[in-house]
Amino acid sequence: MSNESEREEYQRLRAQRDHITGAEKEEVLNRLRTLSRRTDVFDPNRVNDLPNFDEYPVSSEANEKVGADWKSYTTDAKFHQSVYNLSMPVLFLHGVCDPRPSHFIETLAAKLPRGTFASIPESGHYPWVEKPNEVKASLRQFVVDFI
Repeated sequence: MSNESEREEYQRLRAQRDHITGAEKEEVLNRLRTLSRRTDVFDPNRVNDLPNFDEYPVSSEANEKVGADWKSYTTDAKFHQSVYNLSMPVLFLHGVCDPRPSHFIETLAAKLPRGTFASIPESGHYPWVEKPNEVKASLRQFVVDFI
């Protein structure tokens, strides 16, 4: 991320967007889109290394629906039975500086019998771009632990 104030602005605007309407909401959503790429990285020099999603802009509506679906899935007994009883090893990686919260995947990893959660320091939403060696090390350790 380019600086801490942008990260704080991003978090503040995400919290506000559900409580505003009309032109103000559009203005907030546009600013969130602008900030999104810069807030997705720990190192601002890596922004241009990120995949280009210009053809597929961030959809707040889709993200809200996915979030709502996730909340309903996590309380659904059928979901619990089919997912929380997975017997295969599952690795969840999360960049420590990712503006998206990690608590959902940390909780999921903790509930899986063979779930593992690993944080990648000094990386954002794309840890494999910013810290490929750390991601590689996490993957190797995961494989070693489950062989």
